[in-house]
Amino acid sequence: MSACTSQTPHVPYTGYNLKIGVIGELPIEAVNSKISFETLSFNDLSKSNDKKLDANLIMEEHLLEASKHKYSQIYTELQVPIFFIGTHNLAAFFSDDIAYHEQEFQPGLPYAVGYSNGINYSNGINYSSGLYNSKKTEETLELFYSDLYRFIENNDRVSAS
Repeated sequence: MSACTSQTPHVPYTGYNLKIGVIGELPIEAVNSKISFETLSFNDLSKSNDKKLDANLIMEEHLLEASKHKYSQIYTELQVPIFFIGTHNLAAFFSDDIAYHEQEFQPGLPYAVGYSNGINYSNGINYSSGLYNSKKTEETLELFYSDLYRFIENNDRVSAS
């Protein structure tokens, strides 16, 4: 016999220590003792390969700036994944033909998208992830970030091989 539950699973990230660059305000749900964060500006982003970061996050309040054409080449040259938090539209950050438009969280769509051009990926890989049960709550955000950190850890291990 199985029972349905609306309770969000509590599965905190417990993997390797990670160092992540962040442009924007980090929500409390993203904090984890295994993760250290380094505040970045857009000018710092092109140098983030040299900082030995495991990934970069661009938070929702900076997505409009992040969608400017002058940054798209930087994203494709990064050797670590970059994630755009609070949007389902990856193409807006890589194409001049698709404009980014701010939007509220939409159930059923990804909450974040990302791209990795790690050394083992000839064409790069895309990432997208939604929120548990398509609900934006403290618990689902905590689970989202834990899952994102697991993805980053797995990507690091593949890239380092």
